[in-house]
Amino acid sequence: MSGALSALYEESKNLLIENRELLDRVAEALLERETLDTTDLRALMDGEPLPPLPAPDAEEPEPQDPESSKDEDDDPILSGKKLPDPEPMPS
Repeated sequence: MSGALSALYEESKNLLIENRELLDRVAEALLERETLDTTDLRALMDGEPLPPLPAPDAEEPEPQDPESSKDEDDDPILSGKKLPDPEPMPS
């Protein structure tokens, strides 16, 4: 490794080591929430707790339009029907 590359590697490694606690908090938040926005990241960087997650909606799913389900029945991929074998390649 060249001297400049070695120095950059050491600097990067030291930054990760110095910020390990923050990296762990971000990893835990991502496991819990799957996504973080800028406000969440700033709160984590400032050592503040993240706001509670909103409660999942208890609403029933909207009924599908009969026309849209007809499209699924016509589409072999969406309906789970076997697709026809492809045409053989011309030789």
